[in-house]
Amino acid sequence: MLGFAFTDVLSCPGIDLHTREMLTVASLMAMGNAPGQLEFHIRAAMSVGVSRQEIIEILLQTAVYAGVPDCMNGISAVKKAFAAHMQRPRTQITT
Repeated sequence: MLGFAFTDVLSCPGIDLHTREMLTVASLMAMGNAPGQLEFHIRAAMSVGVSRQEIIEILLQTAVYAGVPDCMNGISAVKKAFAAHMQRPRTQITT
């Protein structure tokens, strides 16, 4: 199953990685029972260019349709992921 999700699905050309991570974050928030995976994918989403504001908008949008109780893990995961993202070392690209 892991190979299918991380190899076959992620390599499909129909949706870019930025969009895939946004969809994954929304799905995990809606589930409400996978806080570790949610935090991981929030950090992954930011690593591929999803902004903090977009993450917050995903949380708000998901709460409307999935319900606030199911998205409460999302709030904790967002806080943890934002904190971890701020502490990661910055790499500089030189040409």
